[in-house]
Amino acid sequence: MGEDARGPWNEGESIGLGEEWLYVENPRQQVLETDGLTELEPQGTPRTEASVRSADKKLSKQRSSEIRKATPEKNLQWSQYDSQDTKAPRRQPVGQD
Repeated sequence: MGEDARGPWNEGESIGLGEEWLYVENPRQQVLETDGLTELEPQGTPRTEASVRSADKKLSKQRSSEIRKATPEKNLQWSQYDSQDTKAPRRQPVGQD
C-alpha cells in the first residue's frame, strides 16, 4: 500500500515534547479501527487532556499579553464615515406606496 516511511526524521524523541515517536505500520487501518483516532488511547506520553488544556490556556494568555503589548491602545478602525452617511434612506415595503 505504499513505501515505508521510516527514517531519522521519525525515530527517537520528538524535539518539541521529548516524547518517543510511535510508528504506525498501517495508518489507514488504525484510523478505521479507532473511529478516526477518537477511540485511540495515547501512548508514550505523560500528558493528559486536562494537562494539554491547561497548557493551551497558559499559552493563550501569554500570546494575548504579547499581542496587547505590541498593539497601540487606540482605536484601530481602518475607515471613518460621517454620521449622516451611515444612515440609509428609509424604504417603503413593496406595493405599499
